[in-house]
Amino acid sequence: MRLPPRLSGIPATVAATDWWNPGGSFTCVASYAAKGAAILAASYVNLANPGTYDAAPGIAPTWAAGTGWYFDSSSQYLVTGVTPNSQNWSMIASVGSYVGVDYVAICGGSPPTGDARFALWAKGADSEVAYCNGGVVETSPVLSTSGGIIAVAGNKGYRNGAHEATITQAETPATAIVIGRDSRYLTSLGLNGYLHGVAIYSTVLDATQVATLSTAMAA
Repeated sequence: MRLPPRLSGIPATVAATDWWNPGGSFTCVASYAAKGAAILAASYVNLANPGTYDAAPGIAPTWAAGTGWYFDSSSQYLVTGVTPNSQNWSMIASVGSYVGVDYVAICGGSPPTGDARFALWAKGADSEVAYCNGGVVETSPVLSTSGGIIAVAGNKGYRNGAHEATITQAETPATAIVIGRDSRYLTSLGLNGYLHGVAIYSTVLDATQVATLSTAMAA
């Protein structure tokens, strides 16, 4: 599996155009590039609209320009303030190498109970990826522990640009998104590994758009 390449040395404005808005036609609520950022503080900036929905540490991850954020699974996470208000949202994450033990949440927001969730899990029940958006669908295998690109768009889940699962429920997500774990589990089940970048959209990206975006993130 080819991992997303390094964005080191690319100015933030160029990196933003390069990956979260390919072709200039994507409406993006928030995008964050950890890998290749100049400093940790720069990795928190919402490239789509700096100053609005910039990420902030709940407990700050460690960071390096060449690898992005490193989350410790038990305590570190970032808050975004972005709250979906329907199932018509999309989210994509570029994950680096991680430890595939127990459950592994990449990013998302979930209420205390129920499936009105908007989240991405690299490893869920029965060793499956979990796509959450107004419901949950799980599909084998887990995301490779060497990394990959994972997305949910409306009721569809995508791995490395290819559609692989459909959510059958249609509840309304309405919980603020965190990065490095799922907001329902702020002290456990988080990512134990590297995260290169995340982008969030208030529209349903179609299969062609997800494939284009995944390719942009990986190139």
